[in-house]
Amino acid sequence: MILTYQEICTRCVARYEGYVARFFGDGMLAYFGYPRAHEDETQRAIHAGLEILDGLASLNSDEGKEGENLAARIGIATGPVVVGDIIGDGASQESAVIGETPNIAARLQACAEPNQVIVSAATKNLAAGEFDYRDMGEQSLKGVDRPVTAWLVVGELDHGSRFDAARGQQIAPLVGRDEEQDMLVRRWQRALSGSGQVVMVSGEAGIGKSRLTHGLRDQIRDQRHIELNYQCSPFHVSSALYPVINQLERAAGHAPDDAPETKLDKLEQLLGQSTDEIEFPSRLLAELLSLPGKRRYGEVDVSPIQQKDQTLQVLVRQLEGLGESQPVLVVFEDLHWADPTTLELLDLIVEQIPRIPVMLLATHRPDFRPAWTGEAQVSSISLSKLDPGNCSALVEGVAGGLSLPPEVLDEIITPRRDLLRKPSCTGTGLQGLPVRARRPKRLTTIWGLPWMDSNSYLRPTRIDICGSIFWVKESRRLLPLAVTPARK
Repeated sequence: MILTYQEICTRCVARYEGYVARFFGDGMLAYFGYPRAHEDETQRAIHAGLEILDGLASLNSDEGKEGENLAARIGIATGPVVVGDIIGDGASQESAVIGETPNIAARLQACAEPNQVIVSAATKNLAAGEFDYRDMGEQSLKGVDRPVTAWLVVGELDHGSRFDAARGQQIAPLVGRDEEQDMLVRRWQRALSGSGQVVMVSGEAGIGKSRLTHGLRDQIRDQRHIELNYQCSPFHVSSALYPVINQLERAAGHAPDDAPETKLDKLEQLLGQSTDEIEFPSRLLAELLSLPGKRRYGEVDVSPIQQKDQTLQVLVRQLEGLGESQPVLVVFEDLHWADPTTLELLDLIVEQIPRIPVMLLATHRPDFRPAWTGEAQVSSISLSKLDPGNCSALVEGVAGGLSLPPEVLDEIITPRRDLLRKPSCTGTGLQGLPVRARRPKRLTTIWGLPWMDSNSYLRPTRIDICGSIFWVKESRRLLPLAVTPARK
């Protein structure tokens, strides 16, 4: 039983590219952000915790299971740590981690009830828009010299896009993107005339792709149209049609506590908006959504390949049907994380789009190369960095009109090369912050150590770069003994 529990924990942590440091009895210590860093370690840690609970629930519901039900209590904390040398021998080897973050996570775990995930305030703040929380109040934790506010993770929120989840109601002003915004509006006007358009927006992580997309949505909000939003996920790159499934469930209004028959009724109502033929598409999409539709619609009596092809055709015809009633804006976020079947669907949509009043707006990072680039109906926008003047306007907009002293403004927008900047620490581990390359052969943001003064330095033994290119020669000048030329 313990081995099964450990296998579930290891699988869930590995799925989100965390690191299981060690097992001790029925306990586990895991890091997120070490030894590999991502831009969203906090979210990954919470997702992993929730999936561990789901995995145990599935195990407990297994009819062939023997013995008592398994439960887990999970604590996640975020804060600075120092990772030291490897200690122990053989299977007991682990990297020494110094800092109060693992201790806080362990104490929060002790505060949790069975099948609960409890997180610190720092963790909750970094992933505030993606999950629903309940305030558990301040907790006095052994070994911590101050009260720690604990938050219970109730579940995941479904915003439809990572941008909406991360920003909530606080949207930064759109500055320095007038030409790009005008181009999007012109392409939308073409789509309204019946000549469908595809616009690909590319750029590094955090440069403003989603903000530009949000700007178009704001501009056409009062116009009669249908909007379909699809969010690709780094956690589901191998899950066929994951963004499509997610969108269909949202559009149909499926609730977690809906009975299967209720979900089928809602699916039929959704399909009724685009077609008069309900049974055939409902049969295929019920299979796609893992709904028990055999009793209502009969078997899908075709090969898996034929079923996939028919499902893609149904999805394309659904879009065409919606376009017959009113213009449609289709937004695909983060196509660099799209699964192969979703890209196959997009191939079909791009082929059909010139004949329907639909605009497909897709965002992706520069390393993604869509197969349909070069088609007459496809336009591309490549976002570059903002100039200093626009950076100042953006900062002042975020500040809510407050007048910032020149030295503070300069500190925010000017690259710093005199400090080593530290990764935030997430969960029972770390959250690595991305390093940005402002222009070739110049690193502008390095990991910082905010608890150190500017005359103190630590030399990292490893540095992970998220979403940017860096040059070994330039990095080696900053960290002469730390850089391994693993990436260009």
